[in-house]
Amino acid sequence: MDSSAATRHIGGMLTPWPQSYLPLGTLLPSALVAAVPVIVLLALLGVWHVRAHLAAVAGLAAAVAVAVLVEEVVVAAEGVAKTQEP
Repeated sequence: MDSSAATRHIGGMLTPWPQSYLPLGTLLPSALVAAVPVIVLLALLGVWHVRAHLAAVAGLAAAVAVAVLVEEVVVAAEGVAKTQEP
């Protein structure tokens, strides 16, 4: 299968990947999980008074964890290459 056959026609635009706005099936759990990185960042800054650069790193780690665990984002470039083979 070539790359043009792998694209999907959605809303007048061609996208090479399917997007899921509700990865957990319904809006409330999906929104709560999507808010985890922001909650981590703001809680570390506002409640625990952690330095900003450390809170940002923790927020980034939370965002990566949500992406990998919930959204099932492929971590390694090798994994991406394997999924695109015919």
